[in-house]
Amino acid sequence: MTEPLLTRALAAQLTNRVPPGLIRVAVVAGVLGASTVGYVTTGTTPFTAEIVSSSSWVLSSALQSLALASLALVVTAPRAGLVLATVSLGVGGLLPTIHQGLPAAWLVPAAALAVIAVTEGVLSVRRRALAPVLLGADPTSVTIPELPSYVVAPLLVRSLEATVGSIVLMLVAAGAVGWWWHDDSAASDFRAQAVVADATVVSVADDHMSAEVELDGETLRMPTTNLDRTVGDRVTVRWSPETGRVEAVDDVMDPTLVLIVAAFAGVLGVGWVLRSRRTRRGLFDLLTRPQPALTCLATWTPRRHGVLILAVDDAGRPVATAPRLVQVLAAPQHDPQGGPVGPSYGHAPPAPAETWHGETVLVAGRIGEAGPVLITHGEDVFVATAPLRFPAWRSLRPRTDIATERPSLYAEFKRSRDAVIEQVGRTAGRWLPWILLPGAWFASSWVVSVTGPSPRLIGAGLTFAGLAWAVSFLGHSTLNLRPRALVFRGLLLDTMIPWARVTAAEARDEVLTVGYDDGKPGGGRLVITVTPKSRPVVRDGAPPAEVAGRIEVARAERALARGRVRLRPSASTVLGACWVAALLVPLLRA
Repeated sequence: MTEPLLTRALAAQLTNRVPPGLIRVAVVAGVLGASTVGYVTTGTTPFTAEIVSSSSWVLSSALQSLALASLALVVTAPRAGLVLATVSLGVGGLLPTIHQGLPAAWLVPAAALAVIAVTEGVLSVRRRALAPVLLGADPTSVTIPELPSYVVAPLLVRSLEATVGSIVLMLVAAGAVGWWWHDDSAASDFRAQAVVADATVVSVADDHMSAEVELDGETLRMPTTNLDRTVGDRVTVRWSPETGRVEAVDDVMDPTLVLIVAAFAGVLGVGWVLRSRRTRRGLFDLLTRPQPALTCLATWTPRRHGVLILAVDDAGRPVATAPRLVQVLAAPQHDPQGGPVGPSYGHAPPAPAETWHGETVLVAGRIGEAGPVLITHGEDVFVATAPLRFPAWRSLRPRTDIATERPSLYAEFKRSRDAVIEQVGRTAGRWLPWILLPGAWFASSWVVSVTGPSPRLIGAGLTFAGLAWAVSFLGHSTLNLRPRALVFRGLLLDTMIPWARVTAAEARDEVLTVGYDDGKPGGGRLVITVTPKSRPVVRDGAPPAEVAGRIEVARAERALARGRVRLRPSASTVLGACWVAALLVPLLRA
């Protein structure tokens, strides 16, 4: 069949997104603005041992460190950096130890970044929903050259650079945390046996980072971390006669500064690992499964060692860049005697692609997402081993036709809201609501402490608990093949069917039917209809026919797993109950 053309209008639909450059500028402006205000407002605040050793101060330092680390993360992963900056600034605006009485300095940039994050999330859901419609829901109609396993396997091996780099960053983060722990413990031991006395400043260093004080006829060097000292000042100090260590009571060293290094290294290390894992997973799907394909134009770009992907009717503006191109299949050649030679496989520099200038190529893969793609030019096959890169400052806008009727804003909002909830549930519903549970309790406690008990908070608590339940429910598959039982996940209750009770499993078209003996006349029956909007039958998304085969095999191999059919609360129900408790217990205790 003839693959569809990548026109400018189609590219606008597939790649419509918030420009990465705007995300980077917004994150940098928001984080640096909030950090500057925080630094100015705490510049003359006395640092006492009680303050810097408190758990709230450590939490504040960790949040500020994560906010600063987002500046580095947003360069390579704009969406991840945006989320990290939004969360850290938002939580920082709720902690008085950070905002120092100016919560707006943190909450205003957090709100602006949240708007950008939600916009990018909605556009991402829209792109993924439109892609099957615009490209065709059946990618098997596109013929992609099949590559041998010895060509595919090396592309899926994690590079030595990524492995060593991520390990080094993780070690640096662990070392920085250990450094903070050592300094904090040493300071606690010092203060436990130190003596408090009055001393006189006799000299100040040129860099104003330390001063010499006279105490009991001895001259000791005292660090000045936050407050300036002048000669002749009387200072209350805490000192150890055994070690000679001395510090001002109102200006102690803050050991949490090293957490900035830990946050930078840890965030970059984790981000590198996740990015590498996502790229390798995308390469695996690209090289082993049929993909939708588009006919595009391609131009070589030496800077990225790849090609610019262009629309067929607009060769002046790149749609995306496919970097780090390697050739994995070369067209058949001829020997000197004129005889044909079969195709050659392997990994070679993309020499033929270096001459491309507006060449017509076939690009296979999800061109609207930041993933690798496969490029075919004649019988030559190339793979972009790094994710697609999109223009930093330009987002193609879809061309819209004149509307024949006025759209309903509420209906559009409802569709967008449901699409976002469904997307979050599909990708992270099994674990994300559990991770957010402590944050829900903290937020509820803070709201109750500010507003006091209010019956309206009950409705809000039940609403958020229901949202968490819905997200969790979407993240679980319909069936779970356990060693002792087949588990059917319901809205509120799970049905556990021992394998000895399973009587039959068959699939017809998109309907899976499972029969079981529940002790009642005629037995029970599960009828599961698979639709594009339904949950996957099993976790890996296998079709009903394959799931029926798995059930029959498990039923034969595990026939000794006996018992009775039981009902139990589903994981989503348990999660919803935990959210209700986390949101309403602070209200009841107030």
